[in-house]
Amino acid sequence: MMPDCIFYRVVRRPTERVVVQLVQRAFGESSRVLVRAWDAQQIQRLDEFLWLCDDEAFIPHGVAGDGNEGSQPVLLATGPENLNGAHFLASLGQCLLEPPEIRGFSKVCVIFDGRDDPQLEAARENWKRVVDEGWSANYWTDESGQWRLEHKSE
Repeated sequence: MMPDCIFYRVVRRPTERVVVQLVQRAFGESSRVLVRAWDAQQIQRLDEFLWLCDDEAFIPHGVAGDGNEGSQPVLLATGPENLNGAHFLASLGQCLLEPPEIRGFSKVCVIFDGRDDPQLEAARENWKRVVDEGWSANYWTDESGQWRLEHKSE
C-alpha cells in the first residue's frame, strides 16, 4: 500500500489544535488513528488537550502502555508500532518515518512546528524519505494565516 503523505508546517496555530482537527476528521471517517510523538511529555500534553476538548469534539483515545491498545480508536504513542491497527498516522515534530513502518497506513500526516529547527530538520529528512520511496507528498503551511499548499512532489 502506498500511503498518502501530507506535511503540515504549523506556524500560526498551536500544534495540538492541528493534531486534534486532523484526528477528528479521520475519526469521523471511521478511521483508527495512531498519533506518534517523539517524547512522553508531548504525549501527556496531547492526552490532556484531547480530554479538555468540548463534549461535541471529544475523541475517545488511549495512551500506549496503559493497556487495551488494540481496542483504542485513537492511540497516542512514542513508538512506531501500530498497536491499534490504525490506517491513519499523525507523526509529530522530530519523529522520523521509516518506510517499512508506514507502508500499512493509507494516510500519513507529518505535523511540525515551523519555528523549531530540530522539527524542521526532521521534516526535511521525512520528506526526502517519502520522495525517495516514490510516494506522493503534499506540503502545506499556515504561515499566511490560512492553510496553503506550498509544494507537491512529482
